[in-house]
Amino acid sequence: MCEGKLYTSSIDFRIAFDVVDRNMLLYMIINCGVDGKLYFAIMQIYNMTKTSVRVNGELTDWLVIENGVRQGDTLSSTLFLLYINDLVKTLNGLDIGINIDVRKVCCLLYADVVVLVSESPCDLQRLQDALHMCTTGVVSGDLEQIMKSLMKIPKSFILGRKENPDLNA
Repeated sequence: MCEGKLYTSSIDFRIAFDVVDRNMLLYMIINCGVDGKLYFAIMQIYNMTKTSVRVNGELTDWLVIENGVRQGDTLSSTLFLLYINDLVKTLNGLDIGINIDVRKVCCLLYADVVVLVSESPCDLQRLQDALHMCTTGVVSGDLEQIMKSLMKIPKSFILGRKENPDLNA
């Protein structure tokens, strides 16, 4: 790994699980090679999802849920990561980040958070610029549609080792 500073930018995809376009999700699942019975099972989970809310002890009429992945479902985080897979491919295509063994790693993913990582502020800016292009239509296709409504402003940090004079004595 890098010996010097580590530059990071944390992107929190706001309400990400709620705004996933289900038709696009199914398309992305197929593009990732999921088919057959597993694809059909996932499709059925999200086909005609309905909910009702209890207000003052009374249930409301049924509401059809057309967007989003299921809250609390163990599959939801994985489905969201499949949904943003093209973003990761775009960022990895820049061939920047930090070296871990023989790989360049430029982003870390967990649920609805993406952390960009680099060894220089210039490379971190390139990653942020690529992310911005994905959200403003410069990058064509499905990625623009997926990313447009999901992103909050990134938060950047610089991490590094602090020399302790007492330990070096």
